[in-house]
Amino acid sequence: MGLCLGVAFFVGPYFESYAVRTTFAALILVVAIFGFAFLLHYLMEFPKLKAIMERRHTTRLMYLPAVLMALFALYLIAFAPRGTSGFNRFAVAMFGIFIVLYFGLALWALIHSFVKATPDERSSSGLNLMLAGALIGLLPLTIAALVGIFAPTVVLPGARFYFLTMVLIPITMAIAVMRKEAAALPASAATPST
Repeated sequence: MGLCLGVAFFVGPYFESYAVRTTFAALILVVAIFGFAFLLHYLMEFPKLKAIMERRHTTRLMYLPAVLMALFALYLIAFAPRGTSGFNRFAVAMFGIFIVLYFGLALWALIHSFVKATPDERSSSGLNLMLAGALIGLLPLTIAALVGIFAPTVVLPGARFYFLTMVLIPITMAIAVMRKEAAALPASAATPST
C-alpha cells in the first residue's frame, strides 16, 4: 500500500520512446490507483477484521471503483479523447471523487477501529500511533487544499513540501503492524507446539 501510493509522488525514469513513456505512465497511474484500494483493505482488516468484511462480496465491491478508475485512466491515456472543458472537468471530478471516497472510507475505518478498541488494545496494536500519523500526514495537505479553494491568492510558506508529511502514514502503519505482531508473539510462544 505504501509503495503503491508512494509511486505517485515520483516522476520515474525518462524514456526516449513515446510509447514506452506512455506505457510506463499508465502503469504508474494504475499502481497508484490501486494503492488507495489497498489502503482501505488494510484498514478494514487491521487490527481486527471488520464485520462487514465477512460478507461475501465486500472485497470485490471494495476494489470495483479502483478497477473502474484504472480502466478510465487507461482509456484516457490510450485513446486521448478530445479534451473539451466539460470532459476535462468530468475527468478531474471523477479522480477527485475517487480519492475522497477511498481516503474517506479509510479514515472512517481507522476511526472506527480506534473507537471500538480499549485503551490497552489501542496501545498494543499501535492504533494511537496510526491515528497520529494519519492526522499529521494529512492535516497540512488538507489545510493547503482548503486555503487554495477559499483563498487562492494566499501562499502558505513551504506549501510545496507539505506532501512530505504523508510519509508518516505508511511508516506509522508499518510500526503498528510490528507492535501488534510483537504483542501477539508472547501469547503464541506460550502455547506448546505439537
